[in-house]
Amino acid sequence: MSTFRFEEQKSLSLRHRVADNVRHAILSGNLKSGDRLREQEIAEQMKVSRGPIREAFSLLEREGLVENYPYKETLVATMSKEEITEILLPIRFTLEAFALKKALPQLTEDDFTYLTTIVEKMDLAANDGDLVTLVDLDVEFHRFLIQKSEQRTALQLWQGIDMRIRLHFMSHGKEYVDLQEIPREHRQLLDALKTKDLDAVLNEFRRHVVELNQ
Repeated sequence: MSTFRFEEQKSLSLRHRVADNVRHAILSGNLKSGDRLREQEIAEQMKVSRGPIREAFSLLEREGLVENYPYKETLVATMSKEEITEILLPIRFTLEAFALKKALPQLTEDDFTYLTTIVEKMDLAANDGDLVTLVDLDVEFHRFLIQKSEQRTALQLWQGIDMRIRLHFMSHGKEYVDLQEIPREHRQLLDALKTKDLDAVLNEFRRHVVELNQ
């Protein structure tokens, strides 16, 4: 690698630790869409200067979790119904449909066992009323299938919308009357995957990703 050398890595920077803290608060539902994030107040609570807070907000804005208005305010991001139905969900389905075409023939019994374990964990989380864990498991179910496709572009694009998907779930997950609906839906997806019938799988994923979330 010629004479180039990477710099020695220190512990996670302060701005990243701040970003992790704020991200967790958003994705755990402690901060809601539209909530105002006050630099001075957060700096005082964390006992840090405002500089790392501002830098953390920039990181989170790139992830789609906050909306920064220069010289005004920073808010936890919101997504309109139009953004969800016309941008986020179609992008999700296009990515997953492409990945599934590549991944489906490669899925093994071990893969189905892993996905079954995820669904079983969903059952437990639903019984406990644990929406945060359900969101994590939901995202992991879908990310696993994209990883199995071995399509780097699809995985990179998925990672680009990962946080927006989580934010959407946290914003609208409370609408589920019965959280057990989430593992039930994924059990149906898993049953379709096991058939390895591409048309049946895509139809089930279209229903799951697009129709059920509109």
